[in-house]
Amino acid sequence: MGKIKQQRIELLFSTCVFFFLLSVTILHADSSLFLTTEFIVFLLLAVLIEHIYIPNKKVTLSLNFALVFAALMIIGFYPAMWISILSITFYKLIFANFEITRAIFNGAMFGTMAYIAGSTYIAFGGSTGSLVLLELVPVIAYILVSILVNHIIATWYICGVIKKADYTLTDVLYNFGWDLLTYVVSLPIGLLMVFLYSHIDILGIIIMVITLAVNSYIFRLYKKLELFHKELHSLQKTSINLIESMELDDVLKSITESCETLFETKRCAIWMYQNERLELTLIDGSSPEKNHFLNEGEGIVGKAVQSKSPILVENIFSQEWQEDSLIEGVYQEQPSAIAVPLTFYNQVIGAISLSRDGISDTLEREELSQLIDIFSAQAASALSNALHHQQIENQAITDEKTNLYNYRSFYSQLDDKMKKHPEQPLTILMIDIDDFKQYNDRFGHPAGDKVLAQVANLLKENIRENDIAARYGGEEFTIILCGTRGVEAEKVAERIRSAIANYPFPGDQKTPRVKLTVSIGVGEYPKDGDNAIDIIRKADQALYLGSKERGKNRFSKFIKTTSYDNIVDFPKGVDNNDSGRGCD
Repeated sequence: MGKIKQQRIELLFSTCVFFFLLSVTILHADSSLFLTTEFIVFLLLAVLIEHIYIPNKKVTLSLNFALVFAALMIIGFYPAMWISILSITFYKLIFANFEITRAIFNGAMFGTMAYIAGSTYIAFGGSTGSLVLLELVPVIAYILVSILVNHIIATWYICGVIKKADYTLTDVLYNFGWDLLTYVVSLPIGLLMVFLYSHIDILGIIIMVITLAVNSYIFRLYKKLELFHKELHSLQKTSINLIESMELDDVLKSITESCETLFETKRCAIWMYQNERLELTLIDGSSPEKNHFLNEGEGIVGKAVQSKSPILVENIFSQEWQEDSLIEGVYQEQPSAIAVPLTFYNQVIGAISLSRDGISDTLEREELSQLIDIFSAQAASALSNALHHQQIENQAITDEKTNLYNYRSFYSQLDDKMKKHPEQPLTILMIDIDDFKQYNDRFGHPAGDKVLAQVANLLKENIRENDIAARYGGEEFTIILCGTRGVEAEKVAERIRSAIANYPFPGDQKTPRVKLTVSIGVGEYPKDGDNAIDIIRKADQALYLGSKERGKNRFSKFIKTTSYDNIVDFPKGVDNNDSGRGCD
């Protein structure tokens, strides 16, 4: 559901509820009760008491019910209802930074709950606005109806309005149980407030709320110390996991797993910074289905990279962040997001974008920021080491000028494929640029280097992803066509020949564009040889004794006969289907 439609539903629900509750209040309530010292003090304490919640893993235990119940007993039904509405609305709007429609919706939700539960309490014979002895049945009815109405509205909103797919019956029962525990704990506290009011007036309730605030602060300090110990243990484990391997894939996987453990994320996306852009490299531990790029400043993670500091977003559906989250395209139903740049020696090498159910569910914002700073430094260091290790490995197996595999790596991979899969056919193409020396002599070696790089690109564009292209040496290249032979191999050879022959290579002012061609020799395994050296020798013979000596700009196939070795030449533009059949 779109954000605007969601806000309209929230506003419509809130308007209807407030209109109804305001109407029944004007018709039935004594207006003087809203001007008393008790009402004002209760309202201020209700806003304050929202701050002294007891944190738990998934929910928080609030004592607001105790204060509202005490107000019900002391100053009456309607004042208690509006204390509940206004305190929740003010707290969400001013202290929790909720959007105005969402804050008002929360107030309307608690107002509905307070009205229906209070009406049920009265219907069961409960007394309000007096300090009479409580009856058990009305109190139990009041508690159960409060919880029931709360969860009916909450479930409708979560499943019907924001359509959170992972909100299950288990979550409903879990939250229902915690709400029941909250009310059971809060009821004696509310009764104690009523008792104190009857003996030392409103001052007794003020003293009690202050006492609760102090105790809550001490308890939260204990929870912070407990959480800090857990964080240290997790960070130690994370550090070990990150330095266990120097392989880039392993490090990226460890970062993903660590994010899930440390930050309780629902989704983790890792971005690598290259060519002045962010590329989506990994999402939930897997490669993305399609390429996705961001510039600095684009999306939440792009803004984090631009500022070189983490960004914590409590609500990605808000007007401020909705467009950025859509540009990034990695968030789902979770409302909160964390974007973390990975910087090493002040150089951005990547970034992480995380989705969460909420920013302050388990960790306070300040504590979460500190944890992010420590983790991002570890992750950036491990990622930088892995990238450096990968670069060194690539330099050992790739050719500097063409970024293709080098001579040694080509031999190693060819030999490895023959030994591991002796039953699988493959074809070797030996490729040589025709008259490359003359080109170098005329246009210079820098221009020749550009030709080598462009030929390498054309080779990669005309073979499959699992085929292997390498620079054999000088102006010679070679290709391993895995699982390919006969006509199909000839089609690839002709496609490569044609692509290079038709490409306009750079020249000089007199001749801006130059036509270059290649000669190609074709050898098949196991038909033409049973080892790497033999196959390469046969393909090389086809190249020089066939294509080169018979006019260049063509491919030739080695044919093994019973009496002598032969070369079959295919002129440029040949019909490969017919000639291929004649050579098998």
